[in-house]
Amino acid sequence: MIGSFPEDGDVEIPAAGAVEVTFNQPVNDLLFQPEFQFMVFPQPLSFGGLEISADGCSISTEVDLEEDKVYQLVVISRDTGLYPIQFSTGEEISAASVAGEIRLPAELPGNAGFVPGQSYAVLLSEAPAGGLDPDAGELDDLIVAGAPLNGPRLSFENVNPGTYHLAAFLTLNLGPGGLLDLQAQHAEPVVVAANQEVKVDLQGSLP
Repeated sequence: MIGSFPEDGDVEIPAAGAVEVTFNQPVNDLLFQPEFQFMVFPQPLSFGGLEISADGCSISTEVDLEEDKVYQLVVISRDTGLYPIQFSTGEEISAASVAGEIRLPAELPGNAGFVPGQSYAVLLSEAPAGGLDPDAGELDDLIVAGAPLNGPRLSFENVNPGTYHLAAFLTLNLGPGGLLDLQAQHAEPVVVAANQEVKVDLQGSLP
């Protein structure tokens, strides 16, 4: 990806209009990748169909957003992994943040490593009643922000003040033992105040 509208950190973005990401080459086949997702969190008031530019290098959609609110445009693909872009329809973007570390189960081998592009953390508006099923439609409706994970450290910037449920979905490389999918979540709600830096740690659990 070489550009987007909005760009990361933009403010005073119109509540009605298009959001777009641009790549350095045509991406007509991208929409057919099973991993591909193009999302805005929190959920917009409306979200149109995806469109590809005439040169095949940009993907966009029309959205209706709430006024004076921070949003995150997220693109997930096989090539980019999870790529987040923060922006606001208000005059400023929140300075609050959530950061911490994910502790892997002690039973795992010491060389277990995170697979880039396949591990991510999410802030949810509430704990999902049906549990952490990444394929459940309920989970998509609850996501407020996402962050890629290339290691045990997690970080969310420009978080709106509020109360959240923090969870992570991990794919670990076990070397000759192959890959292992794990989940981790914070037992208590994460409360974020204006301009606050919140520190939290997650404990991964074996399936």
